[in-house]
Amino acid sequence: MRYATLFDSNYAPQGLALIASMKRHCRPFKLSVLALTDDCYKLLFSLGLAASDDESCSISIHTLKDVMSDMSDTRPLAQMAVSMPWKHFCWAMNAVFCEYTLGVYRDDVFSLDADTFFYASPWALLAVTTCFSVAAPPHRFPPHLEHTVKERGKYNVGGVYFAYDRM
Repeated sequence: MRYATLFDSNYAPQGLALIASMKRHCRPFKLSVLALTDDCYKLLFSLGLAASDDESCSISIHTLKDVMSDMSDTRPLAQMAVSMPWKHFCWAMNAVFCEYTLGVYRDDVFSLDADTFFYASPWALLAVTTCFSVAAPPHRFPPHLEHTVKERGKYNVGGVYFAYDRM
């Protein structure tokens, strides 16, 4: 299985915190990162994230150009980039990057919001999602916040699992 996330240079601190938490709690792991801006791409490479000597954590860094070169028709993506607010474009790119990652690596993908932070192993989370082709884990609100399910929803789409079983 491969994790996937995306962020720009403005959201890089959150993305780097995600990576640090994965190094602490998710070993071994494979992570694909979509650097949404050139500045973000340069930052990630300057930190040596893709060239790690640590075999238990593999990080691959991709650009919008990588994703677009894999598409047969890039016009819809280019139109999205200029026609919607940047944050909405970033949210929309999550689905595009997941499809790209499934196709390139031919492996299951667990998409994570860049502001995710692991405080423990994700294996319990993965156990409730990886038995489906597509799954989002339920929120685990503490008792005093259970009433927020009505406004926040039952499922936490900050992490969505996609099985490589259809390509």
